[in-house]
Amino acid sequence: MPTIVVAEIPHGEFALQHTFDQVPDLEAESERIVANGDDIVVPLVWLSGANEADLEEALEDDPSVQDFSQLTWYEDEGLYQLTWAQHVHLIVRIVTNERSTIMELHGTQSGWRVRVLFPDRDELSNVNAFCEEQDLTFDIERIRDLESDPSGRYGLTDEQYESLRTAWEAGYFDVPREIDLRELAEEMGISHQAFSERLRRGHSNLIEETIGIGPPGDE
Repeated sequence: MPTIVVAEIPHGEFALQHTFDQVPDLEAESERIVANGDDIVVPLVWLSGANEADLEEALEDDPSVQDFSQLTWYEDEGLYQLTWAQHVHLIVRIVTNERSTIMELHGTQSGWRVRVLFPDRDELSNVNAFCEEQDLTFDIERIRDLESDPSGRYGLTDEQYESLRTAWEAGYFDVPREIDLRELAEEMGISHQAFSERLRRGHSNLIEETIGIGPPGDE
């Protein structure tokens, strides 16, 4: 069964350590990195929290970056295409093992948080074993199986999925609302407080799965 893992990797063992050191408030976000034999898709990375000139000066001197190209720049963030140095390519190949996908990366001065989709737990075990042998850090924070039902695809419990769907169908999220929490709780046959907590936890899980895993150390 496919398995999704959220783990942390020190940027000293991965990428952009020099840039984070030079630009302490920098945040980096990237999606979907897939290894295909010796080829790795060059990632598009959003870099924010830095002055454009200072950021690009740091990137120029960063040994983990072979080349970079700015695609666009907004008020305080830019979209860059980065070409990693060879040692970063090696780490990506280790983690993906040519069968897995890095779904998301979020980097700060504290390190990198990564979400990886493995085809099964055996592949995850192989990556863990290899990292231990090579003295590489792959610190797993969370792990869950990707189930076929809708709730499992979004990291929700069955109860959270049913509560969110019921609330949406009943017009709870409409403006103005068509129904309030107490009415929904009665419809679900649980207390107002229990339904409210279920919605909040469901929201939190849904946002994490669809918007982002957040920076390292952020729980």
